[in-house]
Amino acid sequence: MLILLRTSEIGCSNLHAPRGSALPSKIRQKPRLKAGIYARSENKGLTMPEQETLRNAAKAKHEGKSPSTQAGEFVREEIHHIREGKHGARSTKQAIAIGLSKARRAGVNLKPPKKGWVSRRTSQAAKQDYAAGRRPNKKASASRSLASLDALRREGKSSASSSALSRQARKSARSRAGR
Repeated sequence: MLILLRTSEIGCSNLHAPRGSALPSKIRQKPRLKAGIYARSENKGLTMPEQETLRNAAKAKHEGKSPSTQAGEFVREEIHHIREGKHGARSTKQAIAIGLSKARRAGVNLKPPKKGWVSRRTSQAAKQDYAAGRRPNKKASASRSLASLDALRREGKSSASSSALSRQARKSARSRAGR
């Protein structure tokens, strides 16, 4: 398995190093950011939040902002990924859900939704993500990660368009007004 390293971390370009190779210990350490938000894996692929997103979320936490504001950074990152063409999403709602899931797994204290507000399946997934963010690292299955990523790559990119996001925001506001 290869570890793709950021050039800014080690000061050279396009370095691919096999696991267990003689790299400086500073590079192999698990990055820890302020305010208890961790990078959860060595894998710097599409499934992990970017360091900038983790830093912004940690900064928001340090400033005393709410967990939903911290999670907004992860949603923003997902929208950017879709717009860049890294992967797609079936709907805007799915793009937002992926971002919230990443936030919970990265350690943001975003509680799962209350009973009755979302489907049982969504609630269950949110509880699992929240729990995953609270326990020590557990290595993700590579084949499962690749399969889900391949599925997302087949999806469309229009779910992150300005009009789609606007439609989703209006729809969400209407549903909140009726409660």
